[in-house]
Amino acid sequence: MGWEAPESKGVLFVDGELPGAVLQTWLQEIIEGASKQPIVPLIIKTPDIQKHGMPDLATIEGQEHIERHINDDIKLIVMITSQALSDQAVRMRQNHGDLSRVGS
Repeated sequence: MGWEAPESKGVLFVDGELPGAVLQTWLQEIIEGASKQPIVPLIIKTPDIQKHGMPDLATIEGQEHIERHINDDIKLIVMITSQALSDQAVRMRQNHGDLSRVGS
């Protein structure tokens, strides 16, 4: 991509589908190719490394699960395939093909 962050910041990385081991390998390759090494928190959440899978982010409980990992050190939250993390979104896609109303 050709861009570079001026300084390291903490990241919460949530992926609804990719296995944790694959994501860890992918991130390790990125880190090895970077000019700077990460010195701040990197929290990874994937379904296979959660005790009870990923929570439904359309619920208060699911949102609180993610919010527990947010603190003063976390400055960026990356949500990949977040639609897969919401049962409500999946139901709407199956029933209506329209995700624009999720969460409203």
